Amino acid sequence: EKEKEKEKTEEEEYYEDEYDWDLAEGEREIGPEPWIEGLVRVACYKFRKIPSLPDRLEKLIEEFVIPNACKSNTDTFRGELSLDEVQTVYKTLKPQIMKIFRFYARVHEPIPGAPPQEPSMDGPAYMKFCKDSRLVTRKGDLRHDFPELSCRKVFNDTQMEEEEEGSIDAGGGADEMIYMEFLEALGAIACYKFPNPYIPLQVKLDDMLKLQCFPNQEKFALKKTKKKKK
Repeated sequence: EKEKEKEKTEEEEYYEDEYDWDLAEGEREIGPEPWIEGLVRVACYKFRKIPSLPDRLEKLIEEFVIPNACKSNTDTFRGELSLDEVQTVYKTLKPQIMKIFRFYARVHEPIPGAPPQEPSMDGPAYMKFCKDSRLVTRKGDLRHDFPELSCRKVFNDTQMEEEEEGSIDAGGGADEMIYMEFLEALGAIACYKFPNPYIPLQVKLDDMLKLQCFPNQEKFALKKTKKKKK
């Protein structure tokens, strides 16, 4: 009985978010001055042994900010996702992928005078999908390759550009993920789970879905319904 209680506790800890998903009013964007202040504060916390504040800031910018700034190239990655071999994986496994997406996504109420919105999942629903699929990892795991912060980064990076602020035409909005964005997220997660650059993306994607995602989703979106006896 104690072992069962321990397993239940571990399960609860796994599903407990490490960070709040929702941001308070005014936390989503910052201007130039708060951005500079943020860098200064980070430098102060990170390099406490360096006495001079300018030296702390210089070290942060030169060794951390500049080497890692603007390294994300969504166009190149999306080009790789459009390759025939990768699209074949998506098409072959579309029944399972679509079933999973619809399980976690929500259908929007029609807005008078506006085009119908595609079903979409918000951040917490996307996080639940990743955790139900056992894709998210934690410190202490044998393979800690997809922490919660990386999971959130994928959600943010897959958002399509909206035509204008508040637009829902291109994607599901900044806080929602439509089906096409969900497909991109799966490809991105596969790269986290299988970082070997010599393995083709279609192989990474196929293995992640068949070996990890689909088996774990058999308790959720892919759960088989028992046929009623006649």
